[in-house]
Amino acid sequence: WSVRDESLHSKMGCKLFRDMCSENNQLLNLCRESIIKAAETMVTLETKYIDKMFEMGDIEGIKSNDLKHFIKKRANEKLVELGYVDLGNYFAYDSSAASNLDWFYHLTGGVTHTDFFAIRSTDYSKAGEGEDFENIW
Repeated sequence: WSVRDESLHSKMGCKLFRDMCSENNQLLNLCRESIIKAAETMVTLETKYIDKMFEMGDIEGIKSNDLKHFIKKRANEKLVELGYVDLGNYFAYDSSAASNLDWFYHLTGGVTHTDFFAIRSTDYSKAGEGEDFENIW
């Protein structure tokens, strides 16, 4: 669930930033360098983490190289989602290698499954929706 939750939080954070930019037309430009620097830092840190995870070689079903290229692809997608459409190819990546992890998109926004052990749907829901908080204690 956490990967789906984090994906939703990321999408909403990007939408909030775009909404703020629509209210202040200078914001996108003012934040550009900081956001690029943050994206570069994120890609560097993710790459180091991948190197550490794969110190002893590739894991069955996933290759270090594929994951590194996928991270760069995702960073590009997030830059675009933030509103920096011209940065869609900021991080060069091998699309063939990155596409080996396209199953990620299914996990983060695909079909809802039921957790067999908890017997409940894994749909994202708002906490407290429809709750009566007057009698909580």
